[in-house]
Amino acid sequence: MNEYQDKFSRIIDLLKDHSPRGLSISALARELGMNRATVSKYLEVLQSSGDVSMQRFGRSKLYTPAPRVPLSELFDRLSNAIVILDADLHILMVNTSFIKTLGIHRERNVIGVPLFDLNLRIFSDPAIMRNIERVWQSGTYLSDMQYIEDSTNHIYHIEFAPTG
Repeated sequence: MNEYQDKFSRIIDLLKDHSPRGLSISALARELGMNRATVSKYLEVLQSSGDVSMQRFGRSKLYTPAPRVPLSELFDRLSNAIVILDADLHILMVNTSFIKTLGIHRERNVIGVPLFDLNLRIFSDPAIMRNIERVWQSGTYLSDMQYIEDSTNHIYHIEFAPTG
C-alpha cells in the first residue's frame, strides 16, 4: 500500500472509531500528527470519492464515514460494460460488466493496457477503431454505434463520450 492510501485508510479508520459523532479537521490533524492543510486536502479527496461525508457545525466541519456506497462500488454495479481511457487510449478503469461481457479473464490486469492491445474483436473492427481515433483526436465522431459479432450474432450497442 502506498503512502497516500495508508493516510486515506488511517483517516477513515479514525472516523469510524469516532462515528457517529464525527471529527473536525483539527482533531484529525492532532490524531494523525499532520498539519491541518494536509488533512483538509486528504478529506477533500475522500469526500469527492464518496468515502466520507461532511456536515457544518457552526464554523467547524465535522467529517464522518459516508453512509452511502462509494463511487468505485457503484461503478461496478452498473449493468452496462464501461471502459474509461486516458489521453493515450490506455485503460484507466473498467467495471465488472465490461470484464464479463467481453470475456476477459478475471486474473488478467487490464489497467494501463492500451485499448487496442486487448485483442478483442469489438475493438479491432475498422469502423470502431476509426471512431475511437476520431474521439481521441477531438474530431467529428459517432456517439452511438452497433457491432454484430459474427461468431455469436451478439449485438453490441456502443456509446462514446469524451470526458476531458
